[in-house]
Amino acid sequence: MPHIPHDDLAWRAAEGPEPGSALDAHLRDCPQCADEMHALERTVRRIREDAVIAEPLPAALWDRIAAEVDDADAPRADEQAATGTPPRVRDRRTRRPARRRFSTRAVVAACVATALVVGGGIGAGAWIAQRPPAETVVATIDLEPLASGLDDASASIVERDGHRVLVIDARDLPSTDGGTLDVWLIDPDVVGMVNVGVLDADHTEYVLPDDLDLGEFPIVDVSIEPLDGDPTHSGDSIWRGSLA
Repeated sequence: MPHIPHDDLAWRAAEGPEPGSALDAHLRDCPQCADEMHALERTVRRIREDAVIAEPLPAALWDRIAAEVDDADAPRADEQAATGTPPRVRDRRTRRPARRRFSTRAVVAACVATALVVGGGIGAGAWIAQRPPAETVVATIDLEPLASGLDDASASIVERDGHRVLVIDARDLPSTDGGTLDVWLIDPDVVGMVNVGVLDADHTEYVLPDDLDLGEFPIVDVSIEPLDGDPTHSGDSIWRGSLA
């Protein structure tokens, strides 16, 4: 399956979705392009939230350019005088710097492309952007609700900058009556458990220890934990799924 060119993805990130388009259909079927699309969309959000700053051009820039153009034309005028050809006189008052108008979307797309090329900051008088870290989605699973009234949730394992990251997406987190929602990785016998961290937002990420064997702990579990000082699993699981 041919992948979508980077420029097309950048424009799509700036323009927004086009339901029913061939590009959107491809993104639904191609994980690689979809991952790149998500990275570009994050860059667009940072740009629109003023993470990218446009520095104004120096006030005397156009005067310096005009002076350099005059200096470049001076030898030509001397040659014309030596051959007897009358030099052409230009009226400085008619020179105006050319102005181009760009749409906001065009500027955003250009910034996205710049962020992908340079991967970091550049000097004054230019756009400053930072490319999101490269990542690969290793696995994605559904987390089945184990309590009534809960929406489906999902878990993903992502490789990012040489580390594995557990990503939990869950809407409408339930009330815990003063407790916490804890994320666990559990072995198939539901005996060995690793507490990964607290789930406190619809989208939460956890960097996993490099020596953690996911084959040994393939079950992803979310539980309600009371603040009773007991670090062990409460037994009150609300979402669960297996990476195996």
